Amino acid sequence: MGFSGCAPGPGEPRLGYLGSRCRPRLRDGGTRWLRRQARPNALASAKPQDSAISPSEIENRLKVSPYVREAMVVGDRRKYLVALIGIEADTVSDWAARRGLAFTTYGDLSRKPEVQELISGWVDEVNGDLAQVETIKRFALLEKELDHEDGELTATLKVKRRALEKQFERQITELYV
Repeated sequence: MGFSGCAPGPGEPRLGYLGSRCRPRLRDGGTRWLRRQARPNALASAKPQDSAISPSEIENRLKVSPYVREAMVVGDRRKYLVALIGIEADTVSDWAARRGLAFTTYGDLSRKPEVQELISGWVDEVNGDLAQVETIKRFALLEKELDHEDGELTATLKVKRRALEKQFERQITELYV
């Protein structure tokens, strides 16, 4: 019995049969054939552009917070992941009022350093549950509420990714500087 087709990959130590990703397969009268198992996508590479990362899963984790209304993760063909986050106006404005923060508009509220810290704490908490390649390295708070009539949301209030990437191209570029 050998390691036919199961040689260690680049940078992998030779661990022998039990430590390899080879698994026995019984076929025709008990003959053993060894096959290398494929690696899970998230572990295949340390770079987001080389692995399959689901932005919707990360976005949904971000939206669990009562302070986050919308989230869009960006990172396709980039060195790391960033996010555009829209705050929940009612909840964050109540939070700000309890702390005596004065503001006039949604944009004014989202620019407050205290609100940035609030959301940053939540992003850090979400990052703690994610693999290194899935973590949000930087984020920006949107200065306007997303609206269906402006072409930013679908009829079912889901984010139109391409439209937002085009509309907020400057903010996204600044997150990678």
